Amino acid sequence: FFYRDIPDTGRAAYIGTDQKFLGRALARLLWQLRPEGGTYAMVGRKTIRDTAFIEEISKYNDRDDHAHWYEIGYNYSQAPSEYTDILAPGGFLGVMERAALLNPDAMVFFTQSPMRIDNYTQFVEANRHKQITYIGTDGADYQLDYLSRRYVDGLIGQLPYEFGTHSAQALFDLVNKEKLESDIITTNIVAYNLVPFYLPNLELDQNLLGSLKYVGYV
Repeated sequence: FFYRDIPDTGRAAYIGTDQKFLGRALARLLWQLRPEGGTYAMVGRKTIRDTAFIEEISKYNDRDDHAHWYEIGYNYSQAPSEYTDILAPGGFLGVMERAALLNPDAMVFFTQSPMRIDNYTQFVEANRHKQITYIGTDGADYQLDYLSRRYVDGLIGQLPYEFGTHSAQALFDLVNKEKLESDIITTNIVAYNLVPFYLPNLELDQNLLGSLKYVGYV
């Protein structure tokens, strides 16, 4: 099992998440939570996921009838390469802190790792006043706990159970049928987010006629 397909390895099949779909789902969740657009920072970038996210989140940037999203400027990562944030000065926390100084509207985590650091909740608390929207990848128990406590605003989770069931089925088919219908077998993903506590006041149209209160006849 790899997190993406590597076809030139003699593998019988790739079974797992469609990484492009996951990247697009992260973007769509951000659109849902912040439809007004703005700026974002990317932490823990992962190949394929990040490019799909960028393509999806920016696809309306040349249109005036849609909100626009742009990555914040400046090399806030300072990592040796775009996929090595863990090696950046201060690790993931250093990347997050430098990004927060640029006041992004959203911060997107492409792996679990940034949310697993010891000081993650302290970082979020220290930046509450900036109203950053946090989007994470995966749906581990601790991440769902963070979601319920508003330390993250949305998650796109993979389904490891399906990795196992699909792998077992593929192995069965290879042994008994000697072939698979497809050598790419993708699993589902699931989105988690909170319904806002502060909903607009409910206004009922009671079909009143101006100031007229009662209508009748005798």
